[in-house]
Amino acid sequence: MSTPPNVPAAVLEERHRLGRMTFTEYAENWRTRQRHIVDYSTGRNHRSHLTAHLHPELGDHRMAATSPMTIECFIAGMERRSIQPGAQRNIYGLLRTALLDAVRKGGIGTDLALGIKTREYIPPRSIIPTVEYATTDTLAADFQPGLVITMLHGCGLLNGEARAVNINNVIPDDAYRVTEQIHHNTYRPAPLKHRWPGEFRDTPLPHTAREALERFEQ
Repeated sequence: MSTPPNVPAAVLEERHRLGRMTFTEYAENWRTRQRHIVDYSTGRNHRSHLTAHLHPELGDHRMAATSPMTIECFIAGMERRSIQPGAQRNIYGLLRTALLDAVRKGGIGTDLALGIKTREYIPPRSIIPTVEYATTDTLAADFQPGLVITMLHGCGLLNGEARAVNINNVIPDDAYRVTEQIHHNTYRPAPLKHRWPGEFRDTPLPHTAREALERFEQ
């Protein structure tokens, strides 16, 4: 990699230092700098992808010595291990994000993953239930699942938010304040997705949802 003229010695030394780091060292340093990631699931998935897939395969590679063929071999290894295409895409996306950060910081000269793709991932088709279906399903369900369904289609809540429904979050003028969710992995209360603890959002509360909440409270 050629060195641009008039680059301060301190900058060159910093670039060399980053290039000498192993992937594990750089990726963990990168992860601690992602202060904008407030969602528990995203941070947890990053840790899982790094420790289960990226560190075991790429962890000892020096950043400056990593090549496009290294990336190609890593992807081929995921295919041999029969990792699902959706998971492959997420793992590779995390890898490329860390590598692009190294490019911007000067530890790598070029985008090593340019033009490299994982196997195409086609997600399952989503089916949006009709109002009639949701109404019938609500009446047929037990009371607690029925309340969750009512909050889902009545207030537009996410699944975890509907499971954390609380009568104390009803505020004046027919609104519901969404303050937390039940996490799908821990089954415990957790902050809202992409929000810091304590942040919330308000959503209109139709009379059907308010009545269902009041019946549940009784």
